[in-house]
Amino acid sequence: MAGGGEKVLYSFTGGSDGWGPAGRMLRDGNGYLIGTAAGGGNFGGNCGGVNGCGTAWVLSPAGKLRVFYTFTGGTDGANPAGGLVRGANGKFYGTTEQGGSTAGPCVAQSVSQFGCGVVFQLDRAGTYAVLHTFTGADGQFPVAALTLDASGNLYGTTLYGGGSASSACTSQQPSGCGAVFKIDALGNYSLLHTFNGTPDAGWPEENDVTLDAAGNLYGTTSGGGASQWGAVYKIASAGTESVLYSFTGGNDGAIPRSGLIRDGKGNLYGSTSFGPINSSVQCTASTCGVVFKLTPAGTETVLHRFPGRSLPVGDLLLDQGYLYGTTLGGGSGSAGVVFKVKE
Repeated sequence: MAGGGEKVLYSFTGGSDGWGPAGRMLRDGNGYLIGTAAGGGNFGGNCGGVNGCGTAWVLSPAGKLRVFYTFTGGTDGANPAGGLVRGANGKFYGTTEQGGSTAGPCVAQSVSQFGCGVVFQLDRAGTYAVLHTFTGADGQFPVAALTLDASGNLYGTTLYGGGSASSACTSQQPSGCGAVFKIDALGNYSLLHTFNGTPDAGWPEENDVTLDAAGNLYGTTSGGGASQWGAVYKIASAGTESVLYSFTGGNDGAIPRSGLIRDGKGNLYGSTSFGPINSSVQCTASTCGVVFKLTPAGTETVLHRFPGRSLPVGDLLLDQGYLYGTTLGGGSGSAGVVFKVKE
């Protein structure tokens, strides 16, 4: 648009087209946008109520939306909150936060929970396949986007599950503090790490993982760490996990709810949704959330502190020395902003 500004390409109705578009969106070579909606679509069975089980959709450059898959809440899963990644084969891969199995620990915990979630494969013709169904011990509630490497291996995280017996985990969620997993190009599932809460990391929410050229994984968790305000972790290609930094809840930030990006020098960049923490309101009157840089040596530098209840979430974008991102709140209308911060 001349002079900049915003243009609404499509407004979801909350019905059969979907409700709450969420997670990573893709764009093809013809200008079509492909994504998921966490709710809407089917409102029957396990999807009953006001939310629905979610959809996968494609939007044309002319603004016409077509739903190419509607989640049923059965063995195919429900609520795809992480969005999609696209493989070299042209197929899409994603996760659903719930659904999958209709029995087991994920159903018994609450009437609103019906399964631990799935990893799926999908194409634009609507051909759908479940690659893995979570059971709780191997992970529970995958919320974040998947990461795909050049060999076709998928990596992801689950908010809960993993089977940790740590008291820090079982006091909040019997099935564990979350996990990092891999599904190889042949469809084989492996549990790379089970978080133990503290002093280990714990509870990755929208926190996806980042790969380096050597096959090491980097990520954040919204809880755990030495001070229980979240952590940055590394899983070496050999499988060993280590905590690179534990947030204190002070000026360094607290509760990261996004993944990391990595520059050519090995520095990691991310954001925290809170911090400094005030015991009464979770944020001080002047700041709520930070953008940070973490060196390979583990030194954290805060690049920006957000005013009020800004709540930065989601991965950052690094381009020509600047970091770009979004917040859930803040701004003149208190409805969120798009921001730019110098690296």
